[in-house]
Amino acid sequence: MEKGIRLFMHVLPQQDATLIILKGHLLIEEVLFDQAASVMRDLSELKHARLSFDQLAHVTKALFVHPDDCWLWKAIEKLNSLRNKLVHHLEPDRFQTLAEEFLGPSEDMMKRIGSGSSSGPLEPRLRSALAFMYGALSNLSKRQRHGAT
Repeated sequence: MEKGIRLFMHVLPQQDATLIILKGHLLIEEVLFDQAASVMRDLSELKHARLSFDQLAHVTKALFVHPDDCWLWKAIEKLNSLRNKLVHHLEPDRFQTLAEEFLGPSEDMMKRIGSGSSSGPLEPRLRSALAFMYGALSNLSKRQRHGAT
């Protein structure tokens, strides 16, 4: 199944913030892996490394570092922190604060380019931020191949 379609099937229809974050985290992890794999000579070694989300994010960032992407790597870091809080605590304290911290980098960038909103219900904002991140990550290797700066 086309990877982009998975975002629409698994994340965008969700109404529960926890499911949006958990499923979004999985899809972001997949696209991080795909981007890192796109420049690897031996994909089996990357698979066998069994990198954590955080390790995979750092490897992918090292491969595609670009000054315009600071917001993206900050959002990925915040997503991982939020996801970890959710999976290790039945009722995480500071959930709303952590969710807002996750949304900050993506919503700031969307505002800079004239897209999206940083107000309204949490769930649509989470979906929007994850879709924006997914699109940005999906284009890392394309930008590098085409020499865009």
